[in-house]
Amino acid sequence: MSSKIRTFVAVDVGPGVRQAIERELPKLTAAAPQINWTKSENYHFTLSFLGEVRDQEIPEICKVIQESVKAIEEFELEIVGLTAFPSIDRIKYVWAGVGFGKEELCQLQATVAEAASRLGFPRDRENYRPHLTIARATRNEADENRNLDVLASFAERSFGVCSIDEVIVYGSYQGKSGPSYVPMSTISLSY
Repeated sequence: MSSKIRTFVAVDVGPGVRQAIERELPKLTAAAPQINWTKSENYHFTLSFLGEVRDQEIPEICKVIQESVKAIEEFELEIVGLTAFPSIDRIKYVWAGVGFGKEELCQLQATVAEAASRLGFPRDRENYRPHLTIARATRNEADENRNLDVLASFAERSFGVCSIDEVIVYGSYQGKSGPSYVPMSTISLSY
């Protein structure tokens, strides 16, 4: 009997970026304690969300992703600014954006999405907007008017640069304290 694993393909951010964002969390959580702030070990850029996948399909998925990205070179990515979706007045998500390296990240995402579509997975949105989710509001919190004015002071803040040198196929498992992401395959980019 096979089981299903909630699966996605992503790139992680480096420890320097994680620490830079963590240093600002006390200000942010004080301004919006009702929002669920993401654990920094879960910070990542999703390249393709595959959904519920049978465990026996994972090796083939990893093989196809590895083959698709083998010619892509590692690159530097700058994490810049904080903002909210859909707006600062009605927050559903708080996220950080990308400075330099955005073009390379978008190309990597397109490559991974194409590989996933060849395996029969639906393509993600056509216009990929790289974002690093650092908080989510619950439905009730999003429906209320939550204004996180402190975000304006982070609109242009750089949280540092990290090297994107691998792609990770993750399994996502829901626990009492939120999701945990377990690497099922780590695929190095070329040097």
